[in-house]
Amino acid sequence: MRSMDAAEAVRKAGADVVLSTQASDWYEQVRQHTDGWGTDVVLDFVATKETLQSSLSALAPAGRLVIMGYLPRGGILETPTWVFSEERTVTGNRSAGRRDVIDALSLMRDGRIKALVHKVFALKDAVLAHRAFEAREIIGRAVIVP
Repeated sequence: MRSMDAAEAVRKAGADVVLSTQASDWYEQVRQHTDGWGTDVVLDFVATKETLQSSLSALAPAGRLVIMGYLPRGGILETPTWVFSEERTVTGNRSAGRRDVIDALSLMRDGRIKALVHKVFALKDAVLAHRAFEAREIIGRAVIVP
């Protein structure tokens, strides 16, 4: 997590361990919390050269790195050979399809998951929502309504 507010929101949502990606050794902290094994999945919402390398380093053998967000153009992922020998997977994330949305809404209706809506903006204030997002003031989701 990059901010204390975000870390607290994740703790409240039920996370067992919350690490700061501001720390340059966060992937080593992952290993400490997993008895040296690493994590099964890393979701990378930034996808810079630095975050991708750290994310790969945090993975357990046969772990999966899912690139969820922005992916700059060009060759930014230098893949070390151990990624292949330890059967790690790097994949992207497609947008949700109709079935995914239906399933997510069912989970929300049944109380099994809860959406973290940080702030609701009127449509006329959409530019403010974008500014808040760019300033990293949004934790979870922002919603724009008519």
